[in-house]
Amino acid sequence: MKNSNDNRDMMDYDEAKKLRRDMLTIILFIVAVFIVVFVIVRFNQVNELKDEIKAKQEQKESVEAYNKDLEGKREQQLESVGLSEVKKDMETFNNLFFVWNTWGEYDKNMKELQQLFPKIDEDKKVDISGKDVGSGDSPKSSYDNDFYTTTNKNEIAEKVTQNKDGISSKSSTVWFIVGDKNDDDLFNISHMKRYRELSPN
Repeated sequence: MKNSNDNRDMMDYDEAKKLRRDMLTIILFIVAVFIVVFVIVRFNQVNELKDEIKAKQEQKESVEAYNKDLEGKREQQLESVGLSEVKKDMETFNNLFFVWNTWGEYDKNMKELQQLFPKIDEDKKVDISGKDVGSGDSPKSSYDNDFYTTTNKNEIAEKVTQNKDGISSKSSTVWFIVGDKNDDDLFNISHMKRYRELSPN
């Protein structure tokens, strides 16, 4: 009698052991399925992200190519109407007048403008004396511009937005500028007016 009870206990123990092993196998299988599903989902997300990045890159390259083509056409148009030299001189003027990081650089730029474009200095329509330097730390100055052709020969008009980024303040100033190159082949600024100053602070 005792022997059959021992056998039954042994069988219950073996069945419990087998049941535990089966449960563990099922749990491991479920975990493995979750891992596989997670890996597949992540793989698909990564591929979608790669495709999206590739599409954005292609779009960016397309826009850059279009802009380059457009800029080339603009340059050809300026060349055909004889304005490419005027535009080049206007860009030189802008880079010296509107781009500086220190008062020393501003002063140096004004002296360079006086040498490069003596007619601007003579006409006094634009102050390039360099005397209006400030004291203390200077703001950092930069600009954005749009140029327009006019009905006058060898003349370009521009709208320039000058941005000044100081230690405690930022401001933007909108300028309207007309530059020309007449018979004497000297570049001049015939009109330069500050229209408004915007300060977000």
